Amino acid sequence: MTDDIKNVGRIKPAPLFSRAGLIFDPTKLSITSETETAILSLYEWRLLNALVEQEGKAVSYDELGIAMSEDRRPRSKNQLANHVFEQREKLARLSPFLNIRNVENIGYGLNSGSNDRT
Repeated sequence: MTDDIKNVGRIKPAPLFSRAGLIFDPTKLSITSETETAILSLYEWRLLNALVEQEGKAVSYDELGIAMSEDRRPRSKNQLANHVFEQREKLARLSPFLNIRNVENIGYGLNSGSNDRT
């Protein structure tokens, strides 16, 4: 078998990335610190990814709701708030430096840094 044939159909896994000392693994939908790993639901992963892509900026409720869903329809603020609550708990266990903050009347934002508060 030639090398070309061996490589046909191989899919490259999504790259790992890191923020605030955490390793994000899109293939496992997980976030890992030095001592612990948190597994996220697909909705949680999509929500967090939307926040990571615009780190430090406010992301609207509608943008986050659409990012979470396959059908690209916005979700209710209550549903979004529940997922954010779960995300905050998981992030707090992993790192004190990465947190999701409320942006009043707009949505949420992701901040990394020792002085940021949720």
